[in-house]
Amino acid sequence: MGKRPTGPVMLDYQKVFESAPTLFLVLGADEGFPILDASDAYLRATYTERDAIVGLPLFAAFPDNPEDPAATGLKNLQSSLKRVLTHGRPDTMAVQRYDVRKPDGSFEERYWSPMNAPVTGPDGRILYIVHRVEDVTEISGNNRTSAREDETMRLEVMLRAQELQEANRQLREVTEQFQAIYDQGLFAARLQLDGTVLDINRSAVEVCGFDRADILGRPFWECGWWNRSPEVQAWVRNAVEQAVAGEPFRGESLYFWGDGSEHIVDFACMPVRDASGRVVVVVPTGMDVTERVRAEQNQRELEAERRRAEALAEIDRGKTLFFSNISHEFRTPLTLMLGSLEEMKRDVASATVPPVYYDQMDLVHRNGLRLLKLVNTLLDFSRIEAERVQAVYEATDLAELTTNLASEFRSAIEKAGLALIVNCPPLADCARMSTAKCGRKSSSIFCPTHSSLRSRARSRFRSNMKVANSSSSSPIPARAFPPPNCHGCSSGFIAWKARWGEPTKARVSGSR
Repeated sequence: MGKRPTGPVMLDYQKVFESAPTLFLVLGADEGFPILDASDAYLRATYTERDAIVGLPLFAAFPDNPEDPAATGLKNLQSSLKRVLTHGRPDTMAVQRYDVRKPDGSFEERYWSPMNAPVTGPDGRILYIVHRVEDVTEISGNNRTSAREDETMRLEVMLRAQELQEANRQLREVTEQFQAIYDQGLFAARLQLDGTVLDINRSAVEVCGFDRADILGRPFWECGWWNRSPEVQAWVRNAVEQAVAGEPFRGESLYFWGDGSEHIVDFACMPVRDASGRVVVVVPTGMDVTERVRAEQNQRELEAERRRAEALAEIDRGKTLFFSNISHEFRTPLTLMLGSLEEMKRDVASATVPPVYYDQMDLVHRNGLRLLKLVNTLLDFSRIEAERVQAVYEATDLAELTTNLASEFRSAIEKAGLALIVNCPPLADCARMSTAKCGRKSSSIFCPTHSSLRSRARSRFRSNMKVANSSSSSPIPARAFPPPNCHGCSSGFIAWKARWGEPTKARVSGSR
């Protein structure tokens, strides 16, 4: 007996391949299908030599029989090889007639049972295709010299082969359609019962920007869609475990794309059972609903904004109604007061009354008229807001209006020990003046005693007029203002002024 080798044996795989009794071709993994090598048995069966066919495209080395216009062997073999390239799976063909060329150039009728299988590298990429055939010519034809029973058997084999080929074609169509639905529809995967990924469809990988190699074989909840958030990972793991236990799961969750962007998925995890009812695989699916959820959120925000706008409009209507009602309530006592004042003025016109009393009565009457005008203006604005009237602007004598406004504060200013100087010569143009100027003038009385206040109106341009209030004093420090209980009254101001010390200069001015 020979001595048994003690170490690893280095096999000559090239020699093993060439000497194999099976008919093999090794083809390149492109659509030209170049012949890379062939077994010796294949060379003998096809009347070829290795050096003559290696490097040639398969269908250049083995064309269809030109004398057989119905030949389909080349077309069928080409379709099978393309399916191997596309799907990366072995493809078994039905018995095919594929005549071979003899050394004299004529073609010999042959029948083959082919199978094509991919050879993949570590990264899953197809490197080669192994084309294995079995010569079944003896079974199918027996060189047309068999007896009647052999002919019957041959025809039966051919019929079954054709039926098998048609069944395979229909099965391929259904499989391709299912694969298209699987790849192009929802995000979908198949998981083992421990949660690791068996398969993942194209949409879940390509749309989200992941690599299939980084997903297959990993626990589903550790894949890139979920692993940026521990809370989301725990949620997905619970869904898978629930499906493994036989209970379907569905819900919406945050998930992530390869670029880190956040999206929302309508997620389901379904158990798949065999005939005995045992869960054999888990299928998670998902549909991106980010746009729908955001649209619903925007709709809710718009609805909330609409409700706020309606509430504000209701408040505005209430305000307008209040102004309208309060204006009417103010006008009644004002009308009565003004009527009494006018009667008093007529009664004292013929009597001997000190001018100062008459001036005070006239001041009260003018301010009452002004207050009535303000109330009427308020009522007009409430009508404008209610769209029952439109504002009409009227020309105003700015100089006269400024003189009247300033004179209304003369008594209060003089009681404060100030001097009021009104410098409002007639102007060539008229203007509409804001009633806020009255408030500006009233703020001027908060100046130290022995100061003076000036009010003047002048025309700067034809469409631009200016009214200014000023004083001869300098700013008063904040610590020197009257205490809160003075309420801006002149007596309180003077009492406080006596405690403060020597007068200083203050200035208050404004313009429109």
